[in-house]
Amino acid sequence: LGDCNAPRTRFCGAHRMRLILLTTRGIEPVVAEEVYDLIGRRPSIDRGSVTLEDGALDAAYRLRLGVRAATRLLRGLGEYAGADGEAIYRALRAYPFETLFGLDASFSVEVVGKGEEPPHFLTLRAKDAIVDRFRERLGERPSVDKRRPDARVHIRLMRDRFALSIDLGDGALSHRGYRPPGAPAPLREHLAAALLLLAGAPRNFEEGRGFIDRMCGSGTLAVEAAMMARRIAPGLARPLPNARLRFHDAELYRSIRDEFRALIRAPLDHPTIVASDLDAASVELAREAARRAGVEESIRFECVDFLDSSPPDGVLPGLILMNPPYGERLGDTEDLHALYEAIGDRFRWEYRGYRAGIFSGDESLLKSVGLRAEQRVALDNGPIPSILALYAIREEMPRERPHWRTSLLPEAAMLRNRLRKNLRRLAPYVERRGLTAYRIYDRDIPEFNFAVDRYADSVLIQEWAPPRTVDRQLAARRARDLRIVLEEELGIPSERFHYRRRRRRARFEQIESSRKRGERFIVHEGDLRLLVTLEERFDTGLYLDHRELRRMAAREAGRSEAKRFLNLFAYTGSASVAAALEGATTVSVDLSGTYLDWAGDNFEASGLSLQGHQAIQDDAIAFLEDERELYDVIFCNPPSYSRSKDARAEFEVKRDHERLIQLAMSRLDRAGSLYFSTHARGFELSRALVERYAVEALSPKSVPPDFRSDAHHAFRLRHRETRHFAPKSREQAKK
Repeated sequence: LGDCNAPRTRFCGAHRMRLILLTTRGIEPVVAEEVYDLIGRRPSIDRGSVTLEDGALDAAYRLRLGVRAATRLLRGLGEYAGADGEAIYRALRAYPFETLFGLDASFSVEVVGKGEEPPHFLTLRAKDAIVDRFRERLGERPSVDKRRPDARVHIRLMRDRFALSIDLGDGALSHRGYRPPGAPAPLREHLAAALLLLAGAPRNFEEGRGFIDRMCGSGTLAVEAAMMARRIAPGLARPLPNARLRFHDAELYRSIRDEFRALIRAPLDHPTIVASDLDAASVELAREAARRAGVEESIRFECVDFLDSSPPDGVLPGLILMNPPYGERLGDTEDLHALYEAIGDRFRWEYRGYRAGIFSGDESLLKSVGLRAEQRVALDNGPIPSILALYAIREEMPRERPHWRTSLLPEAAMLRNRLRKNLRRLAPYVERRGLTAYRIYDRDIPEFNFAVDRYADSVLIQEWAPPRTVDRQLAARRARDLRIVLEEELGIPSERFHYRRRRRRARFEQIESSRKRGERFIVHEGDLRLLVTLEERFDTGLYLDHRELRRMAAREAGRSEAKRFLNLFAYTGSASVAAALEGATTVSVDLSGTYLDWAGDNFEASGLSLQGHQAIQDDAIAFLEDERELYDVIFCNPPSYSRSKDARAEFEVKRDHERLIQLAMSRLDRAGSLYFSTHARGFELSRALVERYAVEALSPKSVPPDFRSDAHHAFRLRHRETRHFAPKSREQAKK
């Protein structure tokens, strides 16, 4: 490593330099091949980077303009012994930064990797060293700008040493500037380009073959493909190198940029490129990205479901590349194994002769495709280890349709029998209560750890994440078998199935609701007409296990003298609607205005006028502290844990329920009842409450027959009766 106070001199020449291209794991060979294509020299490959020793400035400019799969371009300044603050300070204090930039330039320092001290401390020591160097040599110091610096100093920690570099790309090369804001789970530009290069897209275009992305999302793959087909260098949209860096040559850069511009093809002078998606909003995002990149005319945009798609007419079979959802990015809101099975089927039957690629972060999903991959490349998508699987689809028509629907696991017979038994057992109850929303399967068989709820003509399937000891492919086959059995037994197509994966949550972990509202539809519960949605990640709008509890509370409110009903943590107001149908006047309190609006819609769906009923957006405890009215029935179902920014304090039901219930009881009429319920595991009512009030445990009696007995904990609390009298004798007092 040499002297720790001096960089390697062979890295510091004015005309020759060490060029380093950073990238993500698995893409290094792709970047190395790009370097060879651009400047005709083979770089060395390291983990996360490729390095060209003794490069020239014109080579740096060609890499800055033309490399697609790299994230950063650096000029190496040296490697030094030590990885602590003192070693970094000594090395940077001795480096002649004044030869790279002057006092008119701002700078920033970036430290990556693990060292002997925290990165933020090392960043400060590096900044101090550069400032002290300038003060010592020039009497003044340059300014620090963390957002848009002229010079970006880069320090990479490597155990007992570090590498010092300066950025030649003015920031991330992967930021092309065309990505529209608000795109969900976007694919990074350099990663999309790497996938295309690994799949052979340039050769594909040279042979006159088209490119298709049938799940285009925000369009990154299609835009990068169009730029490749038209030979548009990704760096052409970047500004000129910063003139405040003294080693740059603007005239040389412009001449090389003109060479790259001369290679650009006309908008339609290339094979067909198709970008489509089932979601119209995604297609519009992709179109906007293409417009920003200047390739909108080069892409054919369509709004179509891949499972209903066919190759475009008159186009030679080429490359179809897709990045389907895989849970980690967009949540477990659909049966992804069924989707991947369908993708494989569609490839076999409709895209014969194509080269197909699927990029996924879940290997078990790739196994569901049912095709043998001719190549598999492991690479990272941010923090997610992922795989690009490439398939050569045969040109011959398959002999028969896939038989996966008929090849069920042996234990699927037990599932089918249990489902039939549940449906027979629940039929009288469902008819008596007038239900169209109820649970038909609740983890009855250990091998099938699911809960299945029917909502009219739709089905919600909730899977408890299997333990790590269970093979993921076996778990996937069981999920597939469940879907097939439900489809056959219920007569409901799988397109109306909705999926969610549940997991055990930490004690103080809060479930965040989706901001996006899904399409709602009406379900029946006797005379109640309630709106639900199955398209959001967690919320449906209705607690099915509270069905009997709502009925108890509503009926008591209807029999009470004043018929005053208070619903705390009202959610979507189903308990308030039930009480209103019994003739009660209701007050619904919830911190969410969205849920209170939903509650109002439920009133109207049940044919009720909102007149005389109140919806109050407030923290329940704050409301109780200020409220002065008395109520005949109070319904209270608090969350297990909440830390809403609009609440006065965080709430944890096991810790705070005593105070909440005492406040509620202070607003309860002497003859009234408080119905308290919680889904918190292992909940126990405080001893002080049991001693102070008349407490009746309602669960498991309050749990409907379609649920397991431990679905919730429910209690009815009343004021104890007090009598004032003067006994005539000790015997009477004892009595």
